[in-house]
Amino acid sequence: MSRTSSTSELTKFLEENVEQIEAIRKEVEEIQLGFQNEYVNWITKHDTELIRLTDLVISRQVEIGPELEALIQKQLIDEEKTIIERQRSLRDEIIPKLQAEMDAVLVDAQAKTAELSQLNPKLNSQEENLKSSLAENRSKLDKLNTQMSQLSRGLGGILHFKQLGELDRQRYRLIGRMQELEKSLGDVRKEWVELHKLSLSEQSDLQANYQRLLTDMASRQAELNYLEAAANRAKLALERAVRSILDNLKEPVNCPATDLQAEILQMVEYNHQTDDYHAGLAEVGGLIGMLGSVQEGIHRFSESLKSLHDQEAMHSQYLPALKIVLPDDALQFSQLWPGLRKQVADEKYLSAHPLDFIQRVQPVLDSSLSVQRLSAVFDGLGQALQAATASWGK
Repeated sequence: MSRTSSTSELTKFLEENVEQIEAIRKEVEEIQLGFQNEYVNWITKHDTELIRLTDLVISRQVEIGPELEALIQKQLIDEEKTIIERQRSLRDEIIPKLQAEMDAVLVDAQAKTAELSQLNPKLNSQEENLKSSLAENRSKLDKLNTQMSQLSRGLGGILHFKQLGELDRQRYRLIGRMQELEKSLGDVRKEWVELHKLSLSEQSDLQANYQRLLTDMASRQAELNYLEAAANRAKLALERAVRSILDNLKEPVNCPATDLQAEILQMVEYNHQTDDYHAGLAEVGGLIGMLGSVQEGIHRFSESLKSLHDQEAMHSQYLPALKIVLPDDALQFSQLWPGLRKQVADEKYLSAHPLDFIQRVQPVLDSSLSVQRLSAVFDGLGQALQAATASWGK
């Protein structure tokens, strides 16, 4: 049943919805974190079992039976092609590219060293020239000071007043020149320090980059060396084929060896559990995203509502108070949150049971939080607001 609200009442109604959605979002984010932690532990267990079972199947390949053998042989064709392509790529592309990058780093390092070597004599020459000029001016200043001291003795200050004034002006010019020289000398020394620091930093970066490339090159070269032997390629192709088949088994296969049959059946169950975690992680991410979209939609609608509320308050003597008839969809929408929060309340249990989480929230995502339903709710709110403001134009 519809309900009539003022702008203030509708604002409060929307705020209450946002608060409930935020509480649910926090619950679901806790479940997401739990999923991620549980998944890391689970996938470690799954992959450990997968590696063990792969080795076991290969060591007992004659006992696995024709059904599993046929699956492996079919997969083996693709794996052999993949390994041959990897071998070619390492030989013709990856290793030559790494070598070119290493050569470029060496060239760059040599250029930096040469550049610093060229700057060193240049800066040294500038420093020596400035020091020489500074010493020359200091000598001139000492001579001026001595001359002025001699002329100032006794009545010399009066008798040589004009000459002393000229000498004093020369003295201040020398002092000013010396201050400029000292500043220039300081700048040259500072430039050398900065260049030296920069050079050390650049050389350190180049060394780190070269070491990284060197390590990568050694790894890729070792891989290529291994793949050059036909026996190694065959061994690797078989390992990859068996592991791929076991990792993707979703149904049991017949195996004459009963102990192997039990191991394979357990692997099938592990694969289903892994799929459940993948689906759960996708589902929880989808629910968080959808809740965020609803909050954003309410926020945008609230901004429009606030603007109308401000106009209503400012021109209350001219404009009638708005009476907004909330549609049934909006009222039913607000009743969704308590039930949904209850569904996701036990994050500890749900984090360990992704399939149960999916079963609880999927119906909500498919119906109450579907794109069509959300569009209908917000369209209805917009139409209700438009109908209410129509009275202002009368």
